[in-house]
Amino acid sequence: MGSLQQGAFNAVRKCMKIQEKDRVVIVTDLETKKVSNSVKNECLQITDNVKEFVLEDFGSRPLKKLPKEIEEAVSDSTGVFYMATSKSGEKVSLRKPIIKLGIKKGREAHMPSITEKLMEQGMNTDYNEVKKISRKVYDVVSKCKEIRVTTLRGSDFTVSFNRDWKWIIADGDITNSATGWSNLPDGEVFTCPGNFNGRVIVDGCIGDYFIEYGKLKNHVVIEIKIYGMNFFALSSVDS
Repeated sequence: MGSLQQGAFNAVRKCMKIQEKDRVVIVTDLETKKVSNSVKNECLQITDNVKEFVLEDFGSRPLKKLPKEIEEAVSDSTGVFYMATSKSGEKVSLRKPIIKLGIKKGREAHMPSITEKLMEQGMNTDYNEVKKISRKVYDVVSKCKEIRVTTLRGSDFTVSFNRDWKWIIADGDITNSATGWSNLPDGEVFTCPGNFNGRVIVDGCIGDYFIEYGKLKNHVVIEIKIYGMNFFALSSVDS
């Protein structure tokens, strides 16, 4: 556990590497204001060119479309921080458009539903160490033809990979990201499966805007089969 200030320092200076020449845009909401203020204050120590937008200023949530003022600012930015609670529908109406616009001239730190606790924990990670571990993981999995995953709770699935599809390292170094953006806190190596067959047990949080409901009371069992472009899934809820 670290501090909110150190988490902001890592996000701004280690992951996004904000410089004096950057044009920074922060998109936030009332619920996330304390966390976004820490990032804003860190940015202002580097550059005066910082714009902040609070989503509730543009109407009730969820917003159905990206406000023009935010669209114009993000389009001209070189560094974007998206820091707002996840709401149903806003992944399409706000988040995807902001990513697309944000990487045209710069990079974007995507931090939906970021909390003070996440800043004090995940964003206080030693990202130099994350970078080393991510490279080691990449060196192993990028050569795999097939991986089987099992857990004590009952997950058991096998994934095979298309060797022509890339593996992406998301190690917190957004300035060197292959995509121009990444989620923070960060630390993963990922690709898209060629084939997927088996059972996945979800016993934590489903994620995205579902995160507001907290940890699942009952675990979810998902049976998945993916063969090429064909996808089949059957889910159930167990006690």
